Amino acid sequence: YVDTGIWGVYAAVDAANLKKLHRIVQRELQQLTDAPLSPTGLAAIKKQFIGSLSIAWESGSARMIGLAKDLQDGRELLTLPQAIERIK
Repeated sequence: YVDTGIWGVYAAVDAANLKKLHRIVQRELQQLTDAPLSPTGLAAIKKQFIGSLSIAWESGSARMIGLAKDLQDGRELLTLPQAIERIK
């Protein structure tokens, strides 16, 4: 669904904390709606994402799974430098 703007939130939580997690996610999404990220905040998130992506690409199996998902979803296959440039 990359062309429709659908996204998701993933979290691991004990069943006892599920309602608390739901409240936190709702609050964070509401904050983004009320006050979008500042340029500094967006830059920090991009930097963190690039770091996580770089670490993930060190694993050959994780890289192959990611490429398979891209193929399955009809996305262009990118090298790590290409992906980083698009994120920036």
